Amino acid sequence: MSADSFQYRALYEYKRERGDDISLQPGDLLTVSKLAILTPDYQEGDEKTPTGWLHGTNERTKEKGDFPGTFVEYVGVVRVGLSAGKPWPRPVPPTPGGPQTPVGPQSPGACASGGCGLGDSPEQCTVPDQAPAVVLRLTEALERPGWENEPLYRTLLDSSAPIELQQALDTDPAAVECEQYDLAVLADTLRAYLQELPCPIIPSVLYSELVYTAQ
Repeated sequence: MSADSFQYRALYEYKRERGDDISLQPGDLLTVSKLAILTPDYQEGDEKTPTGWLHGTNERTKEKGDFPGTFVEYVGVVRVGLSAGKPWPRPVPPTPGGPQTPVGPQSPGACASGGCGLGDSPEQCTVPDQAPAVVLRLTEALERPGWENEPLYRTLLDSSAPIELQQALDTDPAAVECEQYDLAVLADTLRAYLQELPCPIIPSVLYSELVYTAQ
């Protein structure tokens, strides 16, 4: 599965501050999934002047992780595969020329709040067999052509629609025509489904996009 993504070029050197950061060298090309930028506060053109943390792939090193938007410039739109992500909040990113801290071991408290090692012990938790298929069907429906022109966040007139859709997906994901539902219904169903999973173990290649879409 692929999706439109944004590409950026590093303007300044950036050294990793946390375990999920990636380092930058001037000239590095970074690819960021479009879905990772679509927050409730997103406005058209925000991707061209990023000010917060971005999550993407350094095409030079092939590393995936977080980097500050103030260190890069917007290049354009590309079509690439989906990238992994870390959805938890981050502090305000540094500005070019500010102090930078070398990467060090994470404290137990930081791991507890930030989700270190998420998914490292799958034997402690099991998700339903059909979960990947359900998540994939909902995500593909959310990425349908023309989705930019549909409202994603609005009050549902029929509050039972997400419940009915989720029940149908639990029965036979492949038989459900998700494209017939509004984006708001699909997003609400995806959010509810992820929240009801016994543990947040989702394929890393989809994790960031799913969380940002469901928020």
